Amino acid sequence: MLSPHCISKAKARGNRLKNRVNYVLFALLLTGCNQSSNVLNNAAHSDSARLAGKADSAKTESRIESKQRDTLSLGFGCYYKLDDKYSESKDTSEINAWWREKIKRSELKGIQDNLFSGNGGGPNGAEWNPSTDLFLIATINRPVTDEAITLELNKNKISGIKFLQYIPENKIGTLVCFELPQAVWGKYLRKIKVEDLNGIYGGEKLDTLKKYSAAPLDAGRVIEISLSISNGCKLTGFFHVAYGE
Repeated sequence: MLSPHCISKAKARGNRLKNRVNYVLFALLLTGCNQSSNVLNNAAHSDSARLAGKADSAKTESRIESKQRDTLSLGFGCYYKLDDKYSESKDTSEINAWWREKIKRSELKGIQDNLFSGNGGGPNGAEWNPSTDLFLIATINRPVTDEAITLELNKNKISGIKFLQYIPENKIGTLVCFELPQAVWGKYLRKIKVEDLNGIYGGEKLDTLKKYSAAPLDAGRVIEISLSISNGCKLTGFFHVAYGE
């Protein structure tokens, strides 16, 4: 039989052993928690890195796309229906196909040689004896959405014109297109004024014509055609014509 003193010492050793076991278990448990925490932290960091990588990739793609998309240059072009100054065609399928091609070409290459260029067969480059509808295209260097569009002939507002707004797929900007029937533009032909000369001919050509042209600078008739958008953008062209035998 153990003495009370021995029993007391045995109990003390038992308590110390129990405490040591509990400490070891607690240390193991704490280590496991730290490992789990590290795993979670690593997983969270990995997810954040993936999300950041996706965001950076999206930004890079956006910058590349922005660089790849050119901006339309401001321009204003005027054309005879079907490129024929005598056209009487009423074939809407033919006209629409030609019109779509003209718009697409203007989108890709900008406004090129047209009736505002002053390269007709009449005096001083006037268009000679035209008698058909006109089709016009304006290239705007930004999107045009709800802005009001106004057409003026010789500074007179014209109503009843239907404007087509075309948004290019691969460029920034808008093409505004419309038809101007001969029955409308024919009423606005007027005499040429001195203040029209720069607009009709341009400075360099005007200087040349003053020196060498056999025809007076005000030969023929003209219409000042202006397209205005409510954001302050205004484009103007001069349709210079002459009639004769």
